[in-house]
Amino acid sequence: MILRELVLPDGFDPMSPSFIIRDITTGLFGLYMSYLKALN
Repeated sequence: MILRELVLPDGFDPMSPSFIIRDITTGLFGLYMSYLKALN
């Protein structure tokens, strides 16, 4: 995969587990906040 070869300017690998976990956490948090706003 080309993405696996991609490295951001700061040397951070987008395919690294920590990046993926942070991305998922951010996504879930966003969904949760949207859910709370929908309830009110």
